[in-house]
Parts: sequence; C-alpha cells; structure tokens
Amino acid sequence: MTSWLSLALLGCIPDDDKGDDTGPALADDTGPVDTDPGTDDTGPSNDDVAASSAAFAMEGDPKVDGGLGTTLAVLFDGKQTIIAAGAPGHESDRGAVYTAAVSLSDDTLEGTTIVSENDGERAGTGLAIGENGLVVGAPGMGATGDLSGGVYYLADASVLVEGGELTMAEVGATTLDYGTAGAGAGTSTAWIPGLPGAKSLTGLLVGAPDEGQGKAMLYYDLSTRKDLDSPDWSITFSESLGATAQAGQVVDWGGSVVSGVATTVVVGAPSYSHPSGDGNAEGAVFVFSDLTTSPALESDAAAVVVGGTANDAFGSAISSGYDLNGDGTADLAVGAPRADGKGEAYVFFGPLSGELSASDADCTITTDQTSALGTALSITGEDGGYELLVGAPSAEGVEPGAGAAYVVDVTTCKGSINVDTGAAASPAPPVHGGSHFLGDDKNDEFGGGTGGPGPKKIVGAPGDNGGSGAVYVF
Repeated sequence: MTSWLSLALLGCIPDDDKGDDTGPALADDTGPVDTDPGTDDTGPSNDDVAASSAAFAMEGDPKVDGGLGTTLAVLFDGKQTIIAAGAPGHESDRGAVYTAAVSLSDDTLEGTTIVSENDGERAGTGLAIGENGLVVGAPGMGATGDLSGGVYYLADASVLVEGGELTMAEVGATTLDYGTAGAGAGTSTAWIPGLPGAKSLTGLLVGAPDEGQGKAMLYYDLSTRKDLDSPDWSITFSESLGATAQAGQVVDWGGSVVSGVATTVVVGAPSYSHPSGDGNAEGAVFVFSDLTTSPALESDAAAVVVGGTANDAFGSAISSGYDLNGDGTADLAVGAPRADGKGEAYVFFGPLSGELSASDADCTITTDQTSALGTALSITGEDGGYELLVGAPSAEGVEPGAGAAYVVDVTTCKGSINVDTGAAASPAPPVHGGSHFLGDDKNDEFGGGTGGPGPKKIVGAPGDNGGSGAVYVF
C-alpha cells in the first residue's frame, strides 16, 4: 500500500536534502532539452519548452497510481504557490491527492500524499483549494455500487506541505457524503467567494452530473455540515437538456462576468442539446447570478453559451472569474475538445447576458492538429497580467501524441488565434514566446490538466509514467 510522491527538482537542489525515502526524489541538473535539434543545441526555441525542461515535476508511482494530473487546483498567496493534484486511479480507484508548495524566494518544493478511505471513491476527480481549505471530490463515495458521491473537506491546509503519505482520516478531513444514489457528486468542485449575506462569505459549489440531467449545489458553511444534503442553493437541470446533458461535469466561480453582480457561478453541460435542435449534444455553459432563489432552473440563468456543432463537448472545461482583457470585468473561457474534430477553446469577454453561441466568442483558439485542444483550461498570471493556459493532450509534443499546452495572450484578440501557426484574425501578439509546453513521450497526455492562477504554469500529464501520471511546473 505504500506510495510515494517523487518531487523532481531540476536544477535546484535544496540544502535540506536528507537523502531518505520520505522527502523529494532529486534529479540531476541536466539542463534544458533542445526540442529543435535541427538548428542549434542552445536549448528550446522561443516557442517550444519540453516537459523535461520544467523547473519541477511531481511523478506518480507506477505501482499504485493512476491519472495523476487529471485535475489540478492552485492557490497563490503572493509568496508561494500551493498545488493540489488529483490521482483518481490511485490504489484500486481509491483516489488520492498529491500536494506541493513552490516558493517564490527559493523555489523549494515539499509535498504530502493524502489517500482516500475506500476503494472505488476516485477521490481527486474534483478539487478546490483556497483560503478556506482543501476540498477533494470523490464521485464514487457511498455504499458499494451506490456512486452517490461526496467530498472530503480539510480546513487546515498546513498538513499539505508536511511530507509523507497520510489518509483522509489521519489529516482530519471531514467526510461529507451525498444522499442520492448514482449522482456522482464531487465530480467537480469550486470555491465561490463573495456570496450575499451580512458578511463576505465563501461557499462551496459541487457538481453532480449524473443526477438526472445534472445538478450543481452551493453550500455556504462547511464547518457545521454533516453531509451534502439540503444545499443552500442548487440548480437542477431538466429533461429538456438532452438524454445525457452531464450538467455539473465542470463548475467554476464566475466573478463579475454578469453586469452589476460581483459573484456568479458557472456550470458546464458538455452533452447539452439545445431545445430547438434534434439532440445534437453541442454542449453549453450556464451562468447564474441570482444565488438567493433556490432551487433554480436553467431558465433562471443570466447567460447561456451554446456550442457550435454536434458533439463538440463544449463546456468540458471552464475557467472564469478573472479579467483577461483588462476592462475591469471578469471573462469566461470554455473548452470544446471535439470541435472541428481537433478541439477549440473560446474566450467571451464579460459582461455576458442572454443566449450566446460559440460563434459569438471574442477570441476563438484553434489548432491544425487532432489534439483535443480545450480538454483543460486555466487562467494563469496575476492582477494586471492574466493569460490563458490551454491543454491539448493529443497534440504533437517532443514525440507525436505526447500532448501540449499553450499560453495564449487574448488581451487584444478580436477573432481567432491558431496555436500552431500563430495566425490571428486581428492585430495582436497571439501567442507569447516560450508558450508551447510539450510533452516528452507518446501517450503522456500532457495538457490533460492545467492549473492556475499564479505566476507558475502548471500542466498535468495523466498518461505519463505508464499511466501513473505526472505534473510539471514551469
């Protein structure tokens, strides 16, 4: 049952290395890898950075792990970046979370592996980290075969950088299960700050995509909760959304993406079919601003964005709540990994209202490869300099099919950007130099997860190391 977290520090060996099994496994400083050997051997080009050139890497154990880096949650406090990485396939799908802290001052890295309590829970499928603590979604939680789901809640985040392997019980995590069989609650989770009330409140949003056509539930105070039943606010999606809308597969904080509102919630429904169509499963994203009237209906959404064509999987990934174009209003980024057979991502500059479609995007990010572009999305950077990190786990990396992730500057984009050619439909620096991060080996699925915000670029590769997974920090 023993598992370990390999924290490879490439080119930065801390002074406190004890050389034992409980701390980081340290790699030699081998220098950057030249991903363009046909030119010179001075390192990667401005456009390409190989995974092997990452400042740090967290590697799963092939003996017990599965899918490390599938989900990532990041907290940047101005001094250090705390990373939580899910490994839902850890130990018979029990699931685990690997954590690390990257300091700005000396770039040291420490981590803890926190393992779920029971087989089949797939803990780490959903993750949320913030000032209120760490939440780990476990959609397989419940009685055997029940799959009602739930979350583990850890209010004290200090344990995240203590090192070693601990169980949820050993770190004092609270178990909050859900009472509806087959709901898959905890598939997605997000902290929602600035909730209405006498004081500023931060609540937890939980997606349950397998309850009917999907459901999202908001909880104001976890400290006194015993379970996830009776949420403070919820949205239950109706049968009109399609046979398997999967609403709640992804949830996020939307910030001020709706005019006049400081806090919104965003719910992705990647298999949604528009009522006017014939079951095309284009996918959609719903934005809700009224978080006081509950239960809500999808018709209560302040804004709805619908995918462009059938089976685009629009809404499979969402990143919102931050201002990408500097106009003072939060923006919305949406991934559609099957759009055009290659994958696309879309940015909608706020404020949003009414019904929109993918064609209304202010910036469409495209590719020439069959790469599943948009499988993962994260807004990275800090105030005054946010960018979009887009994962494409089937893209050509250092080797074909290794995967890639792209940092895209959408500041002045009005039209489209191609991540392979840099071609843009409007004058703008479309893709920053040094922004193509490339997986090393075929089937690494590099770009299958991304993390932000903060100064680090964090990319998950759930297929790396024979499927045990890895996380790279640039």
